[in-house]
Parts: sequence; C-alpha cells; structure tokens
Amino acid sequence: MAHAPRHDPRSALRDFQLSFTAHLRDPRHKRPPAGLGADARLYVDIIASTMEAQVQSCFPVTQAVLGKRRWRRLVRAFLAHHDCHTPYFHELPDEFLFYLTCERSPDGRDPPFLTELAHYEWSELALAIDAWPLATGFDPEGDIATGIPYLNPVLAVTDYRYPVHRIGPRFRPAQPEPAPVHLLAFRDLEYEVHFMTINPVTLTLLSVLFEQRLSGAEAVQAVVSQIPDADRPAACAGGLALLQELRARHAILGVATP
Repeated sequence: MAHAPRHDPRSALRDFQLSFTAHLRDPRHKRPPAGLGADARLYVDIIASTMEAQVQSCFPVTQAVLGKRRWRRLVRAFLAHHDCHTPYFHELPDEFLFYLTCERSPDGRDPPFLTELAHYEWSELALAIDAWPLATGFDPEGDIATGIPYLNPVLAVTDYRYPVHRIGPRFRPAQPEPAPVHLLAFRDLEYEVHFMTINPVTLTLLSVLFEQRLSGAEAVQAVVSQIPDADRPAACAGGLALLQELRARHAILGVATP
C-alpha cells in the first residue's frame, strides 16, 4: 500500500524564508509569500530605510551629488542584487563600495567620478575604524633629520583622476584632472581622520620612508638626488621642513626609538 509523502515543516519554513527575503530585497519583482498581506509592505520599508541609513552615513557627499531619488534607487538596487557576506552594519559600506565598483553596470546618467568619490568617502571610515593598536616605539620630540621618521601606522596614499576632496553639489567636474590627484589620509592620535593633497615629490619621499630605514636627512637626500638640476641645499632644507610639517599634522608621529 502506497503511503502519502510526509510533510517536512522545516522545508516549508525554509521556502517561506527564502520567498520572504527575496521579496524584502526586490519587492518590485518578487511577490511576498501568501498570507502576509499588508504586513509585507511594512517589512519592506523597514529593511530599505535601515539599509539606506547605514550606507548613507558613510557616503553623504555621494548621496548629495546624486540627489535623494537617484540615491534611493541605487541603494535599493544594491539591496536587490548584491549578496552581502557580513552580518555587521559597520561593514555594509565595504559591501556597497564593492557592488558599486565591481558588480554594478554603469548608468549613463552617473557622474564620471562616482566610484572615485565613493572610494574617497569610504576610506575615511576605513581609517577611522582601523583596528591597528595604539602606536608605540617613537619619540614625538626626536630630531627628524638625524633620527628615523616614524610613519603613522594608520595612513594611506591614494591616487584619483578627479579632485574628490573638492567634489560636492556645487562642484561636479566633467573631466578628470590632467595629472593624478595624490591624497594622503591618516588618523591622528585623537582618532580624527585627516586628508591632505600631496605633490609627486612628497609622494616619492613617503615611498622612500616606507621602503627604507633611513634618517630624515638621508631620505630627503635620496629624493633630491632624483630631481634634475635641483638646488640641493634649498631642496634639502625644503624636504626637512616638509617632514616637520608632516609630523605637526601627525602623518609622522616622531622618530623611531631603539
């Protein structure tokens, strides 16, 4: 005698959950499970507004440039099409940036600087919550010329095609800059994140300090030696003054101690 197939409540619950979450992510194209009625709309609004608030906190300038309507469509497309791999709210901006730069098909109405602006805003959060331990092993008053400059461990240099640090609702460049825009970003000892534009010479000096264990004077001389027809005494004095400025701003924390 044939037996009727047994009903598995776990399978039914799983099907309901998958159908419900698909609707929450993309209510325009995915129908809610039967029986939810008007309650489904309430959940859709809660999820969408929570996601929008969490992402917007990291990208306020991007939101202001796009405008509320286009920003909302962008966040809802992210919710519908991107598979997040984190349960933590503070990591949602990482997921959003990945979606924007690697998964989303460009929209012809996008400003040309959209992904660079989003990366610039994301980098501020990334440095602010960086888990690097409190820096030790340096003398903040040491001689920057004879000692080895101690670079801030929470520091990054990024090249952009657009002047992202100036972009906002009133400034939207249509063309990239003739030369790359080098931005130095770092977190000071009070956990405040700062940005400063740097020129190619400063970029080279920072690269030397990253790669070689040299005193400040030696690092400056290494850079000056690469500049054709440089007035060496004046250039070296300018380089040491630059190191002092970087220390005053906390991009350099002092001089390394033994």
